[in-house]
Amino acid sequence: MNCLVLGDEGALGREVTAWLEERCAAVESAPLAGVAPADLVSGGEAQDPGEIARSIRAFAGVADSLDGLVLCPPLEELRAALEDAPPDDALWGRLVDAWIMGIFHALREAVPLMTARGGGRVVLFGSTRGYTGEGEGEGRVAPGGTLYEAALSSAVTGMMTSIARDVIPQGVAVHGIALGERSGNWTEEIGWALDLWLSGLGDYACGQIYRIY
Repeated sequence: MNCLVLGDEGALGREVTAWLEERCAAVESAPLAGVAPADLVSGGEAQDPGEIARSIRAFAGVADSLDGLVLCPPLEELRAALEDAPPDDALWGRLVDAWIMGIFHALREAVPLMTARGGGRVVLFGSTRGYTGEGEGEGRVAPGGTLYEAALSSAVTGMMTSIARDVIPQGVAVHGIALGERSGNWTEEIGWALDLWLSGLGDYACGQIYRIY
């Protein structure tokens, strides 16, 4: 499998890239937001969406295919940076551009490349705090987190399930991995989830989320 990781600004992206490098034929990583989380919170702007598209096209050209795409927000860094952030309209806009629109732009570029070759697999990372206060019917409410994290992760979930429904007839599987409240030492559990979603074992499912508490 030739796999591209977008989101190497954070520890999660670097951890995922290292794990995949031991298992895939070709792996590259590139920024998703294009700006450090602390700078994003204090006023930095996310990168031009064109940079995301160019990264995807460049990888698909060099590797001769784009079989897998993993989208990793700098989750732990954002959690730390947002902890004391006040409600702010401009911050909302920057976070939506960097996280939500970054994923949207990446999928808009990658999915046609995958369908043209007969299929592919996409994994999106989010937060179990996206279910804070609701529990999604599973009887568990994730503690902690901020309004920003909960709302942004919920948006990722909604976008993922909608896109998955649309593209699975074209052979592209889109699934998610949601991380809980603890930080660090995710490698083993993330590896299980990536094995499930990238190996093809989970292709029977559509738009599902593997939660790691």
